Amino acid sequence: MKNNPPESWHSSKIGSKGYKNPHRWNHRMNGLRKAFYEAKAKAERKAALLVWSWSGTATSPDFKDIIKNTDPTTFKTLTDAGQEIRYNIFDRRINSFINLNVYLFNAEYSDSGLKIEIQVNPEFSQDTAREHAEKYAIVIGRLPKALRRHVETVWIHDGKQPFGGGNNNLLIHVEQGNEYIDNEILEEIIFHEACHTSLDGLYANDPNWINSQKKDNRYISTYAKDFPEREDIAESFLAYFAVTYRKDRISSNTYDKIILTIPNRINFFNSLNNLDMSPYTKSL
Repeated sequence: MKNNPPESWHSSKIGSKGYKNPHRWNHRMNGLRKAFYEAKAKAERKAALLVWSWSGTATSPDFKDIIKNTDPTTFKTLTDAGQEIRYNIFDRRINSFINLNVYLFNAEYSDSGLKIEIQVNPEFSQDTAREHAEKYAIVIGRLPKALRRHVETVWIHDGKQPFGGGNNNLLIHVEQGNEYIDNEILEEIIFHEACHTSLDGLYANDPNWINSQKKDNRYISTYAKDFPEREDIAESFLAYFAVTYRKDRISSNTYDKIILTIPNRINFFNSLNNLDMSPYTKSL
């Protein structure tokens, strides 16, 4: 009568010399199971990250520490330049361009010698106008140089209306700015608007940019998705800046979400060798 095979008979034979060690077999199977479930969890996490997106990058708490109000600024001096009429100043409260006898201030920055003319609505007193001009000149000085290079003027009004960018200008409404300060997103909002001023005109119609949008086939925010031609660069560039220059100021989830969602846009921005991002350096 044949002897009963060992309990490990179902594992597999090793030639004619006997059977595999069941402990070695179980160890191998446990390793395979672990690798399988780790890969499964990773795939599920990736899928979950790609399901949601931000409504807007600059307004999200996840990005509020990208630039802090305690960070250094390249702002150098503010010089009073009197009061003169300036034409075609946009005021979002009336949604129209107007002519105003504005208070003028010249802001100068240490890393470029560039001067920005800040035009403040005469609805403020001259002293208050200067306070507003200096406050926002300091914030603008925290932007990368690439985002200041086409900012020639700044309009400052009272009121609670969204900021704006474009046409070599930044538009500021003071009451709205105070709300941005309370939410700790003022610097990120200015960053976003400066993208409109300094990047949109150069790259929004670039075939390489448009190709990167197509390759990614998704958007970093619903705001970018709803207005891809107008808002995608500004929304994506803040996210790019976060993972490339401020990795230590975002969560690992935020980092992973960005690089999974817009990898080709990130490559596009990295390819722009003429972008001077000083005083910032890339994260390790």
